[in-house]
Amino acid sequence: MSSPKTSPVNIRNLITQTEAGKLRNVSRTTIHNYVLSGRLNSVKIGDKIFVYRGEVMKLKVRHVVRTDKEVLTDVRRVAKELGRTPNSSEYKRHGRIHLSSACRRFGNWANLVSRLESSERA
Repeated sequence: MSSPKTSPVNIRNLITQTEAGKLRNVSRTTIHNYVLSGRLNSVKIGDKIFVYRGEVMKLKVRHVVRTDKEVLTDVRRVAKELGRTPNSSEYKRHGRIHLSSACRRFGNWANLVSRLESSERA
């Protein structure tokens, strides 16, 4: 039985997805989505996924600013799925917009939920 083919990798060129996100001012999730879509090559070492610093620096990142309406619509979608208003952990798991982006839009999760509830009463 032959072993899988591997190429030598210079680990000095590798950074974590979190580090890549900080370098490009995006979330770790955004970087991970680039890995999943094939826009960034990755190397798995143990249970960690690393990306190449040079590729991250060349990556054309599109910053998307979410509107209040987009965030509230996505939270409503998750609420409908769960049958109740989600807490922040549940939204992080099921939401399509990154939790930090949603919270940043309203200041924090409590403000977001308050706005959601007041918009549903109106």
